[in-house]
Amino acid sequence: MFNKFFAILLLLTGIATEAHAQTYRDVLFMKNGSIIKGFYKEIYPDDSIRMETIDGGIFICAMNDVARIAKEKASLYVVDIQEPDQLPPRKWRPKGYRAFIELSESKKEDNTNIIHNSTFTIHGYQFNRHLFLGGGIGIERIYYQGDQVTLYSNTNNMPVFTNATIYITHGQIAPLVDCRIGYSFIGYKDLYFSPGIGVDFGISPRIGGYVLIGYTIQKNRHSDDGTGDIKSFTIHGGFHF
Repeated sequence: MFNKFFAILLLLTGIATEAHAQTYRDVLFMKNGSIIKGFYKEIYPDDSIRMETIDGGIFICAMNDVARIAKEKASLYVVDIQEPDQLPPRKWRPKGYRAFIELSESKKEDNTNIIHNSTFTIHGYQFNRHLFLGGGIGIERIYYQGDQVTLYSNTNNMPVFTNATIYITHGQIAPLVDCRIGYSFIGYKDLYFSPGIGVDFGISPRIGGYVLIGYTIQKNRHSDDGTGDIKSFTIHGGFHF
């Protein structure tokens, strides 16, 4: 009888402990202002503390760096690390420096036989998961593609521009709006303007690819009546890191 009572008591204690673990989580308030949340694994009051964070990582710090230890209700946040589908979403496009490498092709609006093949590089800063600001430079090779002949221009175009990108959402796949405005210092030597819309595909929080469809206006200072201006439909494709 005593053994049965003891077994039931152990079972109830285990259930209560498990329910408590599912309802609360541990919180470390660090002296540097950081807040770490998860579950304590080992605590040595005069030395260090070891904690499993809610994303499955291990955090170890000296007790001298801890300002306060607490618990908080976590029924909406605690996840089973054994089930990756329940993990919190990754923070795509974090703040910081970003670089882009891109290829594009443009076809003139009123003469689709005139084609621009371009290579661009863009560098700038991601201010948050929605806004990127930077600048870029490109080299555009211009050629005429006829039925039986291909004629290349003797002069390449080189636009230098500022670039702003707004990501509509911040998930792994994000629609975006892109705008570039600048000046070409070789070739047409005039205003360059290229807005577009597209989609960004995240491979990791920092690395990804993208596709843009846009409209490019390249003014031509050598054309007094504007007939030499290039107005073209453009498709861009590239990757960022």
